[in-house]
Amino acid sequence: MKRTTLHSLLTRTLTAFALALTFLGVPALADTLHLKDGRVLEGRIEKETDAFVYFVISVGSIERGEYILREQIDRIERSETAAKTPDAKARPAPEQRRAPAARDADPDAIRVAFITLGESGRDMVGTYLNAEALKRSYELLEGDNPDIVVLHINSGGGYLHEVQYLSDVIEDHYKKSYRTVAWINSAISAAAMTALACNEIYFMTRGNFGAATGYRSTGPGQTQPVSGRALEEALYMMERISARGGYDPLIMRAMQIHTELSCDIDENGVVHWRNDLKGQHIVNPKDRILTFNSRDAMRYKFARGIADTKDDLVRQLVGDQEWVEVGQAAAAYQYEYREATHRAELSMNRVWRNLQVAMQAAARANDQQDRNRHVGMARRSLTELRSHARRSSGIAFYNGLNDDLFRELEDILRRIANGERVTLPF
Repeated sequence: MKRTTLHSLLTRTLTAFALALTFLGVPALADTLHLKDGRVLEGRIEKETDAFVYFVISVGSIERGEYILREQIDRIERSETAAKTPDAKARPAPEQRRAPAARDADPDAIRVAFITLGESGRDMVGTYLNAEALKRSYELLEGDNPDIVVLHINSGGGYLHEVQYLSDVIEDHYKKSYRTVAWINSAISAAAMTALACNEIYFMTRGNFGAATGYRSTGPGQTQPVSGRALEEALYMMERISARGGYDPLIMRAMQIHTELSCDIDENGVVHWRNDLKGQHIVNPKDRILTFNSRDAMRYKFARGIADTKDDLVRQLVGDQEWVEVGQAAAAYQYEYREATHRAELSMNRVWRNLQVAMQAAARANDQQDRNRHVGMARRSLTELRSHARRSSGIAFYNGLNDDLFRELEDILRRIANGERVTLPF
């Protein structure tokens, strides 16, 4: 991604931040958590799943969020507002049956871990969903001994560069240790490519999967599909990843480029794929990029089933056997990682904006003293940006915040300080 894209990213994240302030501005009564260690916490339940509660505690104007595992909670006293509002964020999804706690379950119960990858507004492959974080969740599963790990994917895509690394973590770690299942809410572009490493794919009813055309930036706000060697490398990579998951490579190819795809389904229900339109079923004409919905994914045996709740999914995986949810720490880590990434992204965009403003002011200044003042402000922002880049290497890498850019900006500031006329790179 070119560095100018950071400015468009700023617009998106600040919009999300403004919306968050709108909601935070609404007065809310306190929720109370009674923990098994005797602590009593008052604050606001911001988010909760079957595995944990994200609890926000306010001290004056400062808010601090904490992930608290369900097994640590004795009971919850909800505010009157939350109790009366059926759609309140703090209420768990009513259609989901909570699996028994591991300590209460039959020792022979199937142990299932659910790890959610991506959520609305925090779903970019590469920054919010990457191999390093996925491997950390794998490490946190140690001791929980799951029989099945479900990767619940909800992402609109992201950076092609990260796909191979994610696939390697799934192939070399998860699949070698556990039965690994992809559960698709939305898997578009790089997210679909990632999920393809899983041998078992299940959809939610409204799930979608595909549209994996690679794009490259050609200027501020401008992109075009990858071509030439880069395209050939992407196609070859997905042939190998398709083989990992046991899928015909023609499927993903039709999701990457405009190509014909049809299939025959024999008397045993086996699907035979063709890269033409001569099969019994026309799956994709040449002028389209393939995306599966849940109905077509089942029709063409790409998906193993459709499930909208954990209980429905596990029933399809193991039948009527008793099961217990484990891996809460591994699941919570993904949420924590996305929260931390979001905060870092906002902070880096703030500093980047300050740097741009200071450099523009310095370049326009006619008075030497005024110019030096703005150059000093810009250098402080540049130092802060370097610091952020070291701490949040994923965001920095995918936004082009590297040593080459920093050296270029330092050289421009030196020339501005010397009174030279310069063209700024943004």
